[in-house]
Amino acid sequence: MVYIPGTSNNDYLVGTSDSDLINAFTGDDLVRAGAGNDIVYGEDGKDTLYGDSGDDSLSGGNDNDNLIGGDGNDILGGDFGNDNLNGGNGDDILVGGDGNDALLGWTGSDRLGGGNGDDLLIAGTTGTRTAEVDFLSGGSGNDRFYLGMPTNKTVPAGVFYRNSNGALGTDSYALIQAFEMGADKIALYGPTQGVRSQYRFKLIEAFGAVSTKDLEVLYGTDRIAVLQDVTSLSSRNITWFS
Repeated sequence: MVYIPGTSNNDYLVGTSDSDLINAFTGDDLVRAGAGNDIVYGEDGKDTLYGDSGDDSLSGGNDNDNLIGGDGNDILGGDFGNDNLNGGNGDDILVGGDGNDALLGWTGSDRLGGGNGDDLLIAGTTGTRTAEVDFLSGGSGNDRFYLGMPTNKTVPAGVFYRNSNGALGTDSYALIQAFEMGADKIALYGPTQGVRSQYRFKLIEAFGAVSTKDLEVLYGTDRIAVLQDVTSLSSRNITWFS
């Protein structure tokens, strides 16, 4: 493993094609880890860390950081501050830590944990991978769970999860854990009343947590989410985006 140190200034650090250990130290740093399975520490300062290809571990440290995993199965930790975490391709683990963080899982079966603060957790995929299940937990605070993004305008349900043929299917969805009824919201794609009318909420057998029932969120017949240990939602728990 190649060790690449930064300074107390604002550094631009570039990794090698091997597996690197990069410590940017203090300052507002920009790091491109490159290929290999890299470990990157931003430390203090407003840092932007790119894992690029490989199975990388990125730690933002103090302040408001931007972490982008890239390709590979990455681990991203925002630590302290209001951080933006983007897992990229692969099965990633994103942990916001303290602060009001934005976590984007993107493609792959990802695990998103908001931590303390009012966090934004975005699941969904632009790919067609089979059985893609994302695990989302907001932690403490007023958290918002976005169940997809409007990337497919021809099939509204396609903004959430698609099966291996790109069609609607129940093999890919978000599993939302520790949903706080008095604080958290799910955000659903609903540009028109016609689209909004397609959503359904259904009680199903529990996935094995505390209660005996969970709440399934469907668009038509397509499962897009399961809220663990939740049996009903009010209008205060739902918001719409377009």
